[in-house]
Amino acid sequence: MFFATPLISAALMMLSSVTALPQPEAGGLMGRQSSCPSGSYQYNQTACVACPAGNTCNGGSDTPQPCDTGLYQPNTGSTSCMPTQPGFFTNQRGSTTPFACPAGSYQPYSRQAFCYGAPKGRFQQ
Repeated sequence: MFFATPLISAALMMLSSVTALPQPEAGGLMGRQSSCPSGSYQYNQTACVACPAGNTCNGGSDTPQPCDTGLYQPNTGSTSCMPTQPGFFTNQRGSTTPFACPAGSYQPYSRQAFCYGAPKGRFQQ
């Protein structure tokens, strides 16, 4: 029969609280380069920098990826872009804010890059 001693119990508790650390990658300063966490990117192989607004950065990225049209991201340090809602659009990559459809146009769908003109005889406010 096995009885846990206080020393063994303490060691097991310490082992269960350890989290995985980034593994070294080839290259870099003496081969000890680590990946940047999600929401940041590696700038100049010297530092991890928060992903700029209008972009996303997944772990290990060295270049921010701009949000596609119909998507936007107002915050820094993001890993995903947000879709525009009905009545709004983004027509440029890397948008940080959606634009409301102008008077006389509408957009019934989310994640869009344009607005429709109101049908003849109708108007949109």
